Amino acid sequence: MDVRFGAALTLEVAGGGCAAPREADWLAIATADASSATQRDVERVIGLQYPLEMSRCRQRRLYNRSVTTLDHLVIAAPTLESGAAWLEELLGVRMQAGGKHAFMGTHNRLLRLGSVYLEVIAVDPDAPAPNRPRWFGLDTLRLEQPRLIHWVARTDDLERVAAHSLEDLGLVTDAARGDLRWRITIPDDGHLPLGGIVPTLIEWQGSHPISRMPASACVLPLS
Repeated sequence: MDVRFGAALTLEVAGGGCAAPREADWLAIATADASSATQRDVERVIGLQYPLEMSRCRQRRLYNRSVTTLDHLVIAAPTLESGAAWLEELLGVRMQAGGKHAFMGTHNRLLRLGSVYLEVIAVDPDAPAPNRPRWFGLDTLRLEQPRLIHWVARTDDLERVAAHSLEDLGLVTDAARGDLRWRITIPDDGHLPLGGIVPTLIEWQGSHPISRMPASACVLPLS
């Protein structure tokens, strides 16, 4: 059984433990909306082949020396509790604890999807407002319910890949959650690059969070 995330992404179900959502609850993803951008728009901006109508996420080599591949998917929610409950009902699996991003005033929960993961993120009501716009457009999104808004691509040469982008991906910023450390591109005003179609870039420093996540019954195959 497959669980479809719009027309672009498909979750493979292991052992029937991940419930298929109702058709009305299928997630919409910007990369599946050909009216928003063409495949050529995406390719010219980041140099990453990411066909808009494919049913599998495919990793590609970017230029000659750097590898850029899907790292995780981002679901934004009005509250973290409502986002986690919505996804758990949709997929029939429990999300895993994430943590707080103090410098952005956000918090998250996670779900492993094989070699990638899914993140539910929301503004943390208990955190002081940051001194800059929050990432992933969270300050300006009008969310009546959780939805898939973005994807993050992992690279091993962040500055070089970001410098070759024709779309401004923002400044390379050091970030942390607990003992996890990473570097990430964030536009000054926090907007989603090309409305979320072009990925945010990330380079992990040390361990990757997926190494700490238990396997789930939902898998997003990369082939």
